[in-house]
Amino acid sequence: MALNTLTESDSPEPQPPHSAEFEAASDGVAPPARGRLTGARGILAGVGIGMAIAVGGMTLLSHSGKSAAPAATTQEAPVAGQSVAVETAKLAFVPKTFSATGSVDAQDWAQVMPQATGVQIQQILVNEGDSVQTGQAIAILDSSVLRDQLNEAKAQLNSAQAQFSSAQAQLNSAQAQVSSNRSIVQQKNAVLKQQRAVLAEAESNLRRYQGLRDDGVISSQDLESRTTSATTARESISVAQSNISSAQADVAKAQAGVNQAQAGVTQAQAGVDTAVTRIQQLETKIAQTTVRAPASGILAKRNPDDQKAAVAKVGELTGSSPLFYIVRNGALQLQVNVPETLLSQVKVGESAKITSDADKRISVQGRVRDIEPVINPQTRQAIVKIDLPESGLLKPGMFLRSEIVTQKVQAVVVSEKAVVSQADGRKIVYVLDGDQIAHAKPVETGDHNNGQIVITSGINPDDRVVVAGAGFVKDGDRVTVAQQ
Repeated sequence: MALNTLTESDSPEPQPPHSAEFEAASDGVAPPARGRLTGARGILAGVGIGMAIAVGGMTLLSHSGKSAAPAATTQEAPVAGQSVAVETAKLAFVPKTFSATGSVDAQDWAQVMPQATGVQIQQILVNEGDSVQTGQAIAILDSSVLRDQLNEAKAQLNSAQAQFSSAQAQLNSAQAQVSSNRSIVQQKNAVLKQQRAVLAEAESNLRRYQGLRDDGVISSQDLESRTTSATTARESISVAQSNISSAQADVAKAQAGVNQAQAGVTQAQAGVDTAVTRIQQLETKIAQTTVRAPASGILAKRNPDDQKAAVAKVGELTGSSPLFYIVRNGALQLQVNVPETLLSQVKVGESAKITSDADKRISVQGRVRDIEPVINPQTRQAIVKIDLPESGLLKPGMFLRSEIVTQKVQAVVVSEKAVVSQADGRKIVYVLDGDQIAHAKPVETGDHNNGQIVITSGINPDDRVVVAGAGFVKDGDRVTVAQQ
C-alpha cells in the first residue's frame, strides 16, 4: 500500500523520508542535552530522585516536631520530563485493495517442436531457467544416419551427372549426323539441278536434230546419238532424285537418333535433378538436427505438475511432443479469479501487490493488464491477468496472492511507531498540545505499509503525535521534544 501524502491543495506529496536520524530517534530518544538522562534511564533516575526527596522530606518532618502544620495542597503544572520525537499526522491518498489468489503463467508460450521424429537427442546445450535468444542452438540431434544418406545421394548425383554427360554426347553426335545428312541432301539437290540442265539441253538438241533429219540434212545415225543423250540425261535425273530421297531418309533417321538422344538427355537430367533435390532435403534435415530457439525468452516447465522436465534429455527419441517450452521474452503474468461482484472495481492499469504465502522473499508490484470478458457460469468469476516484473524468484505454476488496488481515498496516516497497543487490545496515540502535554487518544487503525499506518478515527490531520518514546509516556505528561 503506497501512501501518497496530500498538501493543503490536495496534491500528492512524498511520504516523510525515513532518514538514518529518524530511525535512530525511533529506537529511543534523540540525543539529550548535556547532563540530562532520557528514555528508560531518565525514568529510573527520576524514580530514584523522587524516592530520595521523599525520604529526605520525611526526615525533615520528624525533626521539625509534631506541631508542624500540613502544607496546603496546590495544583502544579507537570514538570517537563521524557524526551520524545514527534511528527505531524498527514492526510494521504490511501489505496483500497482486495485480495485475490491465482497461478503464474507465461504471457505467451513458445513451443520448440522437433523437425524430425524418431531421432535420438545427442546433446542438450541449455538448462531449465536459462535465457535464450531467437536462433540460438539449444540441442543437437543424432545426424549420423542422415549423413550416410547424404553421402549416398551425392554418389547417385555423380552417377546421374555421368549419365547426363554420355546422353549429351550422344545427342551432339546425332545432331552432327543430321547436319551431315542434310548437307548430302543439298549436294544431291545440286546434282539434280545440274542433271535437269543437261536434260533440257539434250531434249533441245534432240528436237533440233529431228527437224534436220526431216529435212534430210543429217543422217539417222546422228539423230539416234542425240536421242541417246536425251535418254541418258533423263536416267541421270532419276538417279539424282533417288539419291536425294535416300539422303533425306538418312536425315530422318539421324533426326530420330537426335530425338532418342534428347530423350536420354532429358532422362539423365531428371536423374541429376532428383539427386540434387535429395541432397538438398538431406542437408535441410541435417541442419534441423541443430534445434534452435524460435523466440527469445526463458526455458521453463509449462505445467509444474508435469513429470516431464522443461528441457528434453540426452538419449530420448523425438516425437510429437515439444522438446522445450519457452516463456516468450520472459514475460510472466498472474492469473487470478475475481468474483463477479468485485469485477467492476478492477481497472486495467491499476497496480497490485504480489506476495507468496510459501516464499516470504516474494513481494513485487504488478499491474492489471487484461480482464477477460467471459464469466465462468459455475463459479461466477472472471480471470484477471496481472503483468509481473522480471524476477528470478517467479516461475510458471507458482501460487501467489495479489492485493489489487480498486480506488484511492483520503485518510490520516502516521508512523506505525506512534501507535501504542494496550493490554486490553485498545490502541492509543499520544497527541501533543501547545504546552507539550501528551494526551492519550484512542484510535482505530487501518492498512499499513512501508512503516506508515492509516488512522481511521481518533486524531486529525496536522496533529502532532509522539513517534519515539511513546512507550514511556503517560496521559498528561509534559514531554520534551527532541531536535529532529
